[in-house]
Amino acid sequence: MTERGRGRPRGSDAGRTRHHIIATARTMFSERGYAATSLRAIAGQAGVDASLISHYFGNKSGLFFETMALPVDPVAAKRRVFSAGLEGAGVRIVEAFVNLWDPHHQVLAMLLRNAFDRTAPDTNALTVAEHIMIPHLHAELHGPNRRERADLIAAQLIGMASIRYVLELEPLASASSSDVARIYGPSLQQLLTPA
Repeated sequence: MTERGRGRPRGSDAGRTRHHIIATARTMFSERGYAATSLRAIAGQAGVDASLISHYFGNKSGLFFETMALPVDPVAAKRRVFSAGLEGAGVRIVEAFVNLWDPHHQVLAMLLRNAFDRTAPDTNALTVAEHIMIPHLHAELHGPNRRERADLIAAQLIGMASIRYVLELEPLASASSSDVARIYGPSLQQLLTPA
């Protein structure tokens, strides 16, 4: 077998290399944060030349945007959660949220870890919450202070996710989705259906 010469991968090799770089960067951004992760470090971990990252993604923020592609459909999950109405929706929201993000926890951890990093690109967990989570919650709520209640539900979910996926504090980090929903869901229910 002859060794491939230096240069850019071609065809399917290029696709695999690109996906490998994205996966490596996603892990490193989620563990270290945006500011502390250099393209050189990503390249070293991925086993590629740093110039290849520039070729595929332009710069660090371009690569960061690629790693943030949501692997889930929060709108479809919202429809399933609220299809049975607001009664019991607090438990269903928490269980759906955890089931949705557990397989993709690195993406959410990366978004959360970089949410308050002033050097990171603007698209982060707060933007996802503002433009996806909160408007869809707001549309389902009734009664006074709907926007504020939607904000608080989103804040609670983001806080829970930060402990589970970023800080990885036990016992929350390894609790089952049904246990988290059973314990945490009632507090959300109070915001969904206030007295």
